Amino acid sequence: MGIYASCGPGVVNSVVICGMPSRSAVEFAAVVLSYCKRHLANEGVVECVVICEISLYPISGEEWEFWISDVATAKAPAIMVETARRNLGPLKERISLIEGEVEIVPGVRAIATFGHTPGHIALSIASDSERLLHISDAVLYPLHLEHPEWTPVFDILPEQASASKRRIFDLAAEEDALVFAHHFPPYPSLGRVRKREQGWRWQPIHKQV
Repeated sequence: MGIYASCGPGVVNSVVICGMPSRSAVEFAAVVLSYCKRHLANEGVVECVVICEISLYPISGEEWEFWISDVATAKAPAIMVETARRNLGPLKERISLIEGEVEIVPGVRAIATFGHTPGHIALSIASDSERLLHISDAVLYPLHLEHPEWTPVFDILPEQASASKRRIFDLAAEEDALVFAHHFPPYPSLGRVRKREQGWRWQPIHKQV
């Protein structure tokens, strides 16, 4: 099973560039929607429905319910709500709601990291004895390891987001897991989380030049 992570438009072209088969042959077991803000629930995701052989779009039940409810219009900017609803619509028949921290497909488990959005999830990906934590947008910058209480304006539920940061940091440190934090420099945004007397620190696998 191959795993590819993308959160922007042009996802199909991106997987081809990464050495996967031609557009007509790209196949995925599932496309996990870790959250549904404007740049993730976008035309790139809908493009996958048309071009790729995808039958399953797992998303947390809390995330789905939020964006289709009236609560979203009070908690999130109108453009985010509009975009999420417009682009999630075509996926409705293929959506698979995740309840709790379950295994989505073999080796890939959902981890609740609510706060950035009300149903945001991270992913724990296991292969033999190795473990990768894909934290998605639960954490946006390494500084948050030192100050998880500093929440960016993009977090819809700041208190929950802060608690989720602490939880994912503890999990990563306890398991000594490799962490994929796609907002973190330097490329390829991989590293480990180390526990400190107060807070945590980011240890990238490559030093920033």
